[in-house]
Amino acid sequence: MDVFDLLAREWPLITGAPVLAIGGGVLLAGAAFIAAWKLKGSIDDGELRAYRAQLQLAKDREADAKEKRDDYEKQVADLKAKAAAGASKEELAEISARVDAAFAEFQAANNAVNYVLNAEPGKYVIRGGDIGP
Repeated sequence: MDVFDLLAREWPLITGAPVLAIGGGVLLAGAAFIAAWKLKGSIDDGELRAYRAQLQLAKDREADAKEKRDDYEKQVADLKAKAAAGASKEELAEISARVDAAFAEFQAANNAVNYVLNAEPGKYVIRGGDIGP
């Protein structure tokens, strides 16, 4: 069925009651606009919640990274103090191993922060305390 045929058939009804036809059209257009606006608002709310969740996760990961960095700096300061005090090689090796472990933990925490900040909202995955794709 062609739109022009439908319009030609219904034109007498539209011209016979223009207030109803135009009013109905305006009412339908208004209802469609309101429905579209509500849908847009709910989509925006969902995106905003995703951004806020990502921001909170980034803040939590940053706090963890700062804690790991402070521990690493403490281990390095301890190593320097022991080296300056003339500690034995075995003692320095033990402290050096702790420094390496602290650095690895700090590096992993820093990578987690970077991953969260660079991920699209809602695209990050947390598995057993680890974060990754």
